[in-house]
Amino acid sequence: MGALADNPLRLVYAGIWTMLEARAEFTTAVLAGNRIKYTGTDRAPKSDMDGGLQPADFPKVRVVMKKLITHLHRTSNGSNLTVLWGIEVNSGNQQFADLLDVDWAIYRAMEPWTTYMQANITWKSENFVRRCRPREVDVTMTDAQKNKGWRDAWLGETDLWFATLDVTAV
Repeated sequence: MGALADNPLRLVYAGIWTMLEARAEFTTAVLAGNRIKYTGTDRAPKSDMDGGLQPADFPKVRVVMKKLITHLHRTSNGSNLTVLWGIEVNSGNQQFADLLDVDWAIYRAMEPWTTYMQANITWKSENFVRRCRPREVDVTMTDAQKNKGWRDAWLGETDLWFATLDVTAV
């Protein structure tokens, strides 16, 4: 797998984590080992089924891609991706109130989202993040989510624009 610097999707993913971890409120509420990053550089997340989880293993937070819409050749020389990102939380139980502090920390950490992404995230020396839009979050846990404990805390959509030649170049 390549480095984060060579993939625009990885850059946005890393940017979301950077914003979360820049907020002391978030890092206090969610211990480093409970930030599930799926990058291969952190520990493998413990299974909820292995019986080894302790109260200190919660809350857990993960950033996931929920939807990806591709538009190659959207314009005569541009292509774009519309990506729906989610930040999910897991309290280790079904207590909704246990997640409110984490929800608030995430909300505050993501406040500069548009400004941060458009000013700091570049690929091939270009700012490719054109639009960042928060989305409505349904925090109701479905029966399947209750069994696993994960639910959405934040959703945001990005429009990522690229020169088509940069996307198709070998």
